[in-house]
Amino acid sequence: MTSLNKNEKGFSLIEIILYIAILVIVLSVLLKSFSAITISYNKVKSINRIESSVIIGMERMEREIRNATSIDLLQSVFNTSPGSIFLNATDSYGNATTTKFYISNQSLKMMIGGADQGSLVSNQVQVTSLIFVLIDNTNSKEVKIEMTLQSGTGSSLVVKNFYDSVVLRGSYK
Repeated sequence: MTSLNKNEKGFSLIEIILYIAILVIVLSVLLKSFSAITISYNKVKSINRIESSVIIGMERMEREIRNATSIDLLQSVFNTSPGSIFLNATDSYGNATTTKFYISNQSLKMMIGGADQGSLVSNQVQVTSLIFVLIDNTNSKEVKIEMTLQSGTGSSLVVKNFYDSVVLRGSYK
């Protein structure tokens, strides 16, 4: 047997347990911080996707509604979601054409002259609601747009509502 010398240095069992406990606490704080940062980053990405999609989608709807000669009331769906709007307009050559905005597979779609122009929002953004409200008074015609977009999943899910009103340029009296 070997004898123990009191001058030998080492860790006691209590010291090892204490160091392990401190290490566990520090690691758990670091993991929770990393998790919170990841969730925040994913939320910011979702918000950016939604905001860039709404800028493109709303701007295009505003421009087309503003420049329309009239609204086809029979083919448009107002005051409910999913709504759609069917616009009569003229192209740059003066020819009559139509433009339709609608939702398909949770994506904002645009159709010009019967040809699908594709989605106006990112493929990572879903349009969960699209409502058109026609306001027709004696002086002009106005379309109110209400749109709800969402992006992300789980704790990074972001849902935002957007509103806009557009007056048809040719409807002033």
